[in-house]
Amino acid sequence: MFFGVTIMFSKKLLLSIASTLNVSLQSVQPALSNPVSLLTGQVKNSSEVDMADKINVRPKLIVLALHGMAMHGSTFDALKETLAVENILVVAPDLPGYGMQCLAKSAKCTFRSEASLELVEAQIKSIKDKLPDVPLILLGESLGGALAIDYASRNASEINGLILSAPALSFRALAGLKLAPKLLLSVLDPATKLQLKAFIEKNSSDNFADGQVVLQDKSSRKTTSLRELLRIRSFLSRAKSEVSNLSPDLPILVLHGSADKIISLRGSEFLVNHATSSNKKLEVFCGAGHLLLEVKHPRAEVLSAIDNWLADIKQDNSERPSFQTNADNLSNAIVLRK
Repeated sequence: MFFGVTIMFSKKLLLSIASTLNVSLQSVQPALSNPVSLLTGQVKNSSEVDMADKINVRPKLIVLALHGMAMHGSTFDALKETLAVENILVVAPDLPGYGMQCLAKSAKCTFRSEASLELVEAQIKSIKDKLPDVPLILLGESLGGALAIDYASRNASEINGLILSAPALSFRALAGLKLAPKLLLSVLDPATKLQLKAFIEKNSSDNFADGQVVLQDKSSRKTTSLRELLRIRSFLSRAKSEVSNLSPDLPILVLHGSADKIISLRGSEFLVNHATSSNKKLEVFCGAGHLLLEVKHPRAEVLSAIDNWLADIKQDNSERPSFQTNADNLSNAIVLRK
């Protein structure tokens, strides 16, 4: 009797659960192996709140980078090395529940929005206590982009600009993820682990090699659960509602690949259309997949777009940075790069 009732109840939930999976699983991203710290040779756990104390040279600009689901701070290593040449420091912490924090057997490996936002706040405070006059840019890719939006909507005065790569606001339909055998178990037990390896391999990037990197990276997460996905979905809805609350004075650069199989370009268009900032820009890269920054070899045109945008920041510490992009409408704010 109980089993029959459970099956009937489950059938009613399957469509809802499938929809949730279609929305939530797609913030998954791969990671880089062999982390390299640009702060010191000893710093390996980039989740340290006192990371600013490790800075041994004065940068002209600091970028606090937030990774996506299944990722960790070292996935930004290539970006760190590229910007370090220009004396721009990239600080990329492991968010709670990711990276090195998940290596211990007793670790709690799951997305926690409030703990992640508290970490962002603590990192920014640490950086500003150490280098109060250095401009600070908040960067986020995919799920990290949603975190950046949520934080910036309430703390615009703490940062000098936003860089958002495929921010997780709108999703494409799932492709190639075989979860059917686990779906019913997930309904009965939301804590059941769901494998993400096939999804990462097939959907994370237009470059097959990028998907392979994460499969060899012991610090990346390759499983999730329905419980975590529901929690993520709720947070992404909250982040989307905060777009219109971003400060009109906050410069925003949005990056998106036209061939992104995970995050829909519509989400980035929504962001640029509804953000009230007079300095907003959407760069769309033809043929590029989901991952733009958390890869071993970022596209030259992506790095160029970031470099050009950052180069326009005024170094006058008495005023907020100014950018070239002064879009009066959505069409003027979109740049299509072939």
